[in-house]
Amino acid sequence: MFSCSVGVDVDVAVERLYICGKLSLTFTMDLLSPFPHFSNISICFIEKPDVWFSIRVLKVRICFCFYVDCRLFSSYTHQIKEAFSSSQT
Repeated sequence: MFSCSVGVDVDVAVERLYICGKLSLTFTMDLLSPFPHFSNISICFIEKPDVWFSIRVLKVRICFCFYVDCRLFSSYTHQIKEAFSSSQT
């Protein structure tokens, strides 16, 4: 009838991003495309790149959420209403 969930919302900043490696650039040209006539540009690393960065946590929020199954609650209140109305007559 009841359930609970816990969520964490974390804001982080990525600082001093450093990427070093060999890239392959592929340009696909098409004269029907507007200037500079590139219809597709593909960028990929030829070998595994060296990646270095620093992460700083800015803010952390913890959220507790409680859920109630409304169908069970609705049938429960309906039964109480019927019991109360039948006792009145």
